[in-house]
Amino acid sequence: MPMRKYQLLEVSVEAAQLTADNVHAVASWCNGVQKEEIDPFDHSKRFVALNLMTKDGPRRAQQGDYIVKNTIGEFSVMKPHEFEGKYAQVS
Repeated sequence: MPMRKYQLLEVSVEAAQLTADNVHAVASWCNGVQKEEIDPFDHSKRFVALNLMTKDGPRRAQQGDYIVKNTIGEFSVMKPHEFEGKYAQVS
């Protein structure tokens, strides 16, 4: 029997890239806990983060990360290069 080729099925997900401006809304959407971090080397720099429960257990999303909700309602965290290499915006 010859080997066959397969490709990933198209799957739509909901996602939001975490920013300082949307951290509160994203936290509400994914039941996360908003955190503010201070750069230990430059106390004038502040960053947002979000602690949330994902399909793989508790995770922290840093500013710039994507929070992704799959078709069965599970959340995951992806770095921008991972997300942008896998998904294209449709709406």
